[in-house]
Amino acid sequence: MRNRVWNKRLLKNGLGVVGLALVAGVAFGHGLIVEPPSRNAHCGLNEKPDQATTPACIEAAQKDFSGSYQFMSVLTHAQGRAQAESTNVCGFDSETWNGGPTPWDYQLDWPTSTMSAGTQTFSWNISWGPHWDDTEEFRYWITKADFDYQVGGTLTWDDFEEDAFCVLKYDDANPAANPNIVAEKASNLFHTTCEVPEREGRHIIYGEWGRNYFTWERFHGCVDVAFDGGGSGGGSSSSSSSSSSSSSSSSSSSSSSSSSSGGSSSSGSSSSGGTSSSSSSGGSAGSGVACDYVVSNEWNNGFTAEVRLTNTGSEPVSGWQVEWGYTDGTSLVNTWNAVVNGMGPFTASSMGWNDTIGAGQTVSFGMQGNKGGSSAEVPEVTGNVCE
Repeated sequence: MRNRVWNKRLLKNGLGVVGLALVAGVAFGHGLIVEPPSRNAHCGLNEKPDQATTPACIEAAQKDFSGSYQFMSVLTHAQGRAQAESTNVCGFDSETWNGGPTPWDYQLDWPTSTMSAGTQTFSWNISWGPHWDDTEEFRYWITKADFDYQVGGTLTWDDFEEDAFCVLKYDDANPAANPNIVAEKASNLFHTTCEVPEREGRHIIYGEWGRNYFTWERFHGCVDVAFDGGGSGGGSSSSSSSSSSSSSSSSSSSSSSSSSSGGSSSSGSSSSGGTSSSSSSGGSAGSGVACDYVVSNEWNNGFTAEVRLTNTGSEPVSGWQVEWGYTDGTSLVNTWNAVVNGMGPFTASSMGWNDTIGAGQTVSFGMQGNKGGSSAEVPEVTGNVCE
């Protein structure tokens, strides 16, 4: 049985009185899961307590208004769920809350992101004091197959599988050693790729970003997801209800050279809205690629979206490059998982590690922007693989 996190956190890590003095002088990093967005990304990063409009964010702010501003500080100095237990799951009895519940530990009607079993990407924004050289690992757990989400209920570790479904080790001295972790340092992002187990309906994925023995600092968060019954995806996430789509077929070619930048930070009020998408499909002989633009989330003046490239053919497709543009003055603030160039239209190409789209697989990249109208525009995506 795991040890209680508060009983052994400091002793376990060799931190007595001297250790505490050393920790007090360390500049700690801070971060959270932004794609798909965790509870503290939805309500804290994207919606500040004084601007909350989503019911869950309003209620979370009412429970702990000041604490909601500490969305990047859900932290402990321990080795996490693999070594200890906590009373509160999502905040893991965070030290910032003196071991009590964070605003994100309550079972509210949180916004959900669409999830599929298979390959998915979870991205951490560590802009609030980035630490690369002492990052050690990322771990993810998921609720059991028979989990039944109850608004107003209590989330416990008994609701989760005993073992993490994804454990990724990182060594900054050799950052390319683990292809499932991409350190996008220019944008203060870690992208982690995992194989998500099959589930149906609403579930919770709990994640940790852990640093090494210098501090044992660890960050915690919960992502609320709704499984769509689909197979392997590419880190796709979207606030889901109704959807609308349009399709067309065309091609274009353009070069791209600038570096991507990214994160899912924004100002304004977030809302869990309907998913919008446009698509085109085609590709070279023996292959077909569906190119979809999906609005994941939008708030009063901003939005996040993904472009998903799904290889529907029988052969791998490499060297993808796509283009899209907006007619309403939409501008982009951040992008991730692609090299994006232009001021409109925009072109995007692979970052190397995601250059090849396997048969039946999906590669996706994301963006955050400012809307040009009342609703986020859904443009057509064209390119050398989207004929």
